[in-house]
Amino acid sequence: MVDRKKVILRRYLVALVLTILIFLIGVMLGGGIANIKIGKLAKLEREMKTRIMDLELQFLLAEEQPCSSELPGLAEELYQIGGKLNYMERQKGMDDPGVLELKKYYSLLQIRHWLFLKMVKERCKKDLHLILYFYSNEPKKCDRCGDQGIILSYLRKKYPNVRVYSFDVGLDSGAIKTLMKNFNIEVVPTVVVDGKVLHGFQKKEELERLLQGS
Repeated sequence: MVDRKKVILRRYLVALVLTILIFLIGVMLGGGIANIKIGKLAKLEREMKTRIMDLELQFLLAEEQPCSSELPGLAEELYQIGGKLNYMERQKGMDDPGVLELKKYYSLLQIRHWLFLKMVKERCKKDLHLILYFYSNEPKKCDRCGDQGIILSYLRKKYPNVRVYSFDVGLDSGAIKTLMKNFNIEVVPTVVVDGKVLHGFQKKEELERLLQGS
């Protein structure tokens, strides 16, 4: 009977040791994966800074010959950077200092590109539609911002002459606040199509009507 108790005790001890080993391996693997993920995000952040700086120089060069330098590739690269910023925001959180700093600078690039294309449209008689989109990441402040963003992405892809610039109203940026003041932005979502301010959620059909009729 004593031997039986020893056997049972050994089994419990073996099971306990195995459980601890599995737990430790899981912690080590989890930590390793987390470190890899952090490393990838840090690398992406460095690449983003380089691409943003490169894009700013492209804007400066394009301004030398605006009528021959509308460069759809510039707008596309801007959208790609925006997509990567959204990814970083999801991975690191909306309040991450590094993400917020990149987002601010990206917003400034968007404003610069919008001003550049406004000038190109007027001076060079280009057929362009420029859309400003003001949103919030906070669901309590804007429960339809996600839907509005999807519609605007669809329109940008459908119409080659449409450019969309998105601005987070919660971002601490003087330039965005000035833009909001200029267009009297008080609610989100708000869409500005070629200077026409549309407060609240806008259906795809209404936006397409404006684009096709203006």
